Amino acid sequence: TFGNPAVVLRAGGFHDTVVESVTGVFFDQPDPCLIARAIRRAAGEPWLPATLEAQAERFSEERFIRGLRNVVSAAP
Repeated sequence: TFGNPAVVLRAGGFHDTVVESVTGVFFDQPDPCLIARAIRRAAGEPWLPATLEAQAERFSEERFIRGLRNVVSAAP
């Protein structure tokens, strides 16, 4: 959800969307203890709502559509 930190596996596309300790917390393996530790860490971080919302906006549907339209209109 926009404006909330993410707790995610350090893999794949999450590297593109989550910034460690700025917009979320990573865990290294899908292990219940590591996930719980990451959730506890996230719960104790002083998240900045404006930063979380700005990062989420970078990946919004509206921005995607706008970018796609720009690419299509610039195509020969």
